[in-house]
Amino acid sequence: MARKANWMNLGSRTFTISDQEAFAELSGDGNPMHMDGVAARRTQMGAMVVHGIHGVLWALDLACGSAPLDVRAIKVNFALPIYVGDLATVLVASRSDQRVRLQVVVDRTTCTTITIELGQREAASAKPPAQPVMPSSWPEQPRALDFADLAAEGGAFAPVGREAQVSSAFPGLVGAIGVQRVTALAALSRLVGMICPGLHSIFSGLSVDLLEQDPETAIRYRVVQADDRFRLARLAVSGPGLAGELMAFARLPPVAQPGIAEIAMGIPQGAYRSAVVLVIGGSRGLGEIAAKACAAGGAHVIATYAVGREEADRVANEIRDFGGICDVMQLDVRRRLAEQLIGLPARPTHLYYFATGPIALRRTRLLDPDVLAEFMRFYATAFVEACEALAGPENDMPLRAFYPSSVAVEDTPKGWVEYAMAKAAGELLCREMSLQMPRVDIVMRRLPRLLTDQTATVRSAASASVLDTILPIVAEM
Repeated sequence: MARKANWMNLGSRTFTISDQEAFAELSGDGNPMHMDGVAARRTQMGAMVVHGIHGVLWALDLACGSAPLDVRAIKVNFALPIYVGDLATVLVASRSDQRVRLQVVVDRTTCTTITIELGQREAASAKPPAQPVMPSSWPEQPRALDFADLAAEGGAFAPVGREAQVSSAFPGLVGAIGVQRVTALAALSRLVGMICPGLHSIFSGLSVDLLEQDPETAIRYRVVQADDRFRLARLAVSGPGLAGELMAFARLPPVAQPGIAEIAMGIPQGAYRSAVVLVIGGSRGLGEIAAKACAAGGAHVIATYAVGREEADRVANEIRDFGGICDVMQLDVRRRLAEQLIGLPARPTHLYYFATGPIALRRTRLLDPDVLAEFMRFYATAFVEACEALAGPENDMPLRAFYPSSVAVEDTPKGWVEYAMAKAAGELLCREMSLQMPRVDIVMRRLPRLLTDQTATVRSAASASVLDTILPIVAEM
């Protein structure tokens, strides 16, 4: 039959931190990617992400609340993340007597596609319990599984959600498919985010049939394929009134940078003793490496952070335990730097500028002016402000400053155009500053792809050695 109701708008909402907390309680999925802004920025997503299943249940609730639907099966593809604070909209892309296709969009970009198959449900046959059922409190923390161990994974667990809680959150969907099935769908978020793959997971998609007369009370799962080429796991699942499969990627864990003892092996003892080094963005990534390298050579290091004091303190404590000097201070390059730099514990002779925002956030346009403006602040305006504050007319001491550009200027990954434009502008700016600011000696290098939190992907990719890249720059500085 011909499609009906093309591109009907069913509703919009902005997901908040309170929404995240409520769904985490309902589903049992407390993965820090959804709940902890500091932890989320160390993932490839770069910021807190809405639970994918939450978005699905909300969209299904709107669809079932707007018209009676005999739901036989549900298929979902999670194409792009929805971030906390996004305005998401549910559209009916197509509708016939056999199926309804929904799209959850943000700023005209499809993030989630949901296909609802309509018709009579199949009966389910009783299945003997294959494994002991773990209680609803298991696990208390997301499991950090090695990908090599996924192929042997399987088990069963009790759903978390209470009927009154689920019915209140998704009344239209509960009316259409029943509270047990909605509870089971919510529990799939916990399966991926907490159990398998667990901590370092990305939900990719699911396909489940809704079944009649199912005696099942637990969620059962078994990994049927673990493809190490893409770090993709396919899981067979069954639960109250449903059976099917889901797919999830196992992300690479956050990058652990080398320790200061390893770094010090490549640095002459006391080589940088006379330097006072300000590392903007020194709590992680390349800034962490630079801070440790300078401290290993005897420099007095001042490492800054924007958020995540614990990360900065970890770096500082490692340096101090090694016998080095490291102060920590908060500094946000989104705000003017002159006032923030007044409280420096010592006058820097060297500046390493590693400030960066989330690079690989979901893009909804070919060129996003707001994203470009933020990158220009990070990679151009704030760098000038830092150099002016540290080596302005009122300061008689010269400053040696390092500016890291990127090979992305010439070889731009898809979705990184604003980042590449801002880095190209930074290169031009460095050349102009060298002419206009005689007290500042700028060293600019176009860095190769290096493995950091921001550049780690689901698949392993070739990256240059961080130490082989950064230590020669520190020596030159």
